[in-house]
Amino acid sequence: MQILHILPTAYQTHSWSGGKTTELYIYPENSQYKNLDFLFRLSRATIEQEETYFTPLAGVKRSLMLLEGELTLTHEKQEPKALERFEVDDFVGDWHTRSVGKAQDFNLMCRQGVNGTLKKRILKNARPRRFWQENAITDYKAVAYYVYEGEIEVMVGRESYVVCQDELLVFFPEHTAQSIRIKALAKSIWIASYIQ
Repeated sequence: MQILHILPTAYQTHSWSGGKTTELYIYPENSQYKNLDFLFRLSRATIEQEETYFTPLAGVKRSLMLLEGELTLTHEKQEPKALERFEVDDFVGDWHTRSVGKAQDFNLMCRQGVNGTLKKRILKNARPRRFWQENAITDYKAVAYYVYEGEIEVMVGRESYVVCQDELLVFFPEHTAQSIRIKALAKSIWIASYIQ
């Protein structure tokens, strides 16, 4: 199983029309967001204008999770959707999307038949629930954990990775039937991305 532990020093931040976007990871690693030649991309973004429009992205499926602030999204021909904190909105990048509210969000973008799901995970470093167990990771092309708050220890077989706040761990299971156990070293919130 290929495992990548990515630190914030490797992230790239750029401006977009409504704020800033920080690319955490893009796959394949030689692809570029502006060329839309990636299979999937993980990023964080700030929305710094009260009202703005998202950049149209043809052929891209998007999952956006609200991290901080207030955010209402209106996709073309749809009713406005006000997101709660850690709620996910899945939509197509071709749609004209208007956003209202200043916020921070987490994004998963997929292309070329790849699909993805975002899930919020919370774990305290006390009983009764000390570990999080992932069992069916061979169902995915990739799994990624972004630690939003706290610190976790991720155990894969005999290997162990301590992942701190604002760090990312990416797995490529490659049909390896190893389970993953996660232990919180402090009360932790992380975002799990499952890519198929």
